[in-house]
Amino acid sequence: MAPEFQAELRRRRWDQLGSYPLPANIAVVKEFYANALRLEEGIVPFTSYVRGVRVPYDVRVINQFLGTALRADEENEYGNYSTATMDPADVEAAICMSGLGFHRNRSQQPLHVKRQDLLPVVRIWSALVHANILPCSHVSDLYWTRSILMYCIMTQRTVDLGDIICMEISGCANFAPDSTLGHPSLITQLFQLAGVDVTRAYSCRYASGGHTHGGCCCSRPSTHSPSAFRRTGGPHGDLYAEAGGPDGVPPSRPVVHIGYLQEFLPARRSCLRVPHHC
Repeated sequence: MAPEFQAELRRRRWDQLGSYPLPANIAVVKEFYANALRLEEGIVPFTSYVRGVRVPYDVRVINQFLGTALRADEENEYGNYSTATMDPADVEAAICMSGLGFHRNRSQQPLHVKRQDLLPVVRIWSALVHANILPCSHVSDLYWTRSILMYCIMTQRTVDLGDIICMEISGCANFAPDSTLGHPSLITQLFQLAGVDVTRAYSCRYASGGHTHGGCCCSRPSTHSPSAFRRTGGPHGDLYAEAGGPDGVPPSRPVVHIGYLQEFLPARRSCLRVPHHC
């Protein structure tokens, strides 16, 4: 199923997703999220600061970096679907093995699909989505809310990738104080492009009147913090391995590289810390 996955990945122009050249800089990511909090009125949304440098993380910027901007004749069809209006039977037909489907609650509302009940190619897509698009710690199941995106992928509906990631980052910045900081590698790349030296170790600094999550971004429980990553050698040199970050931050799941998904997914699984609830 890897050729089918690769062909759809290229058709969507998502080739760069997860193939970031630099490891995440945990101090830069912490400062980004602290300064991305918008508690005051009149501040431009989807913008943050690191080392005094203003960098937007809006839909246009993310799509431009990933090369995933929709063409003029394309519409974000994913935005037309919701869990309230979607028929679970249609989703099951697109992503599940024959005769299998969602586990449901007592009201027969769909909850999740077990990973082993998904089509083989959907399992590959699920690993990519859970790691690099809609991060989630519970990767053995595909939840109903995330299955809508999977349905659009499998039925070749148009998806605005930048819009999804932008809203995920914004939601993480404005969520509970103990939520994990998502998309660390992408954020590091955006500030590298803006001229911030992300190869250096920094102490965290805060703008916007000093507003932070829970008083200080660095004070988040370490078990919920993203790590710095190092690059591995071997044939998959772009795959980030786990490495302890500064300030005693423990390792967590790296960005998943595309080549890793194709070759090793059937035999290996890993865990990802969640930036907010699945």
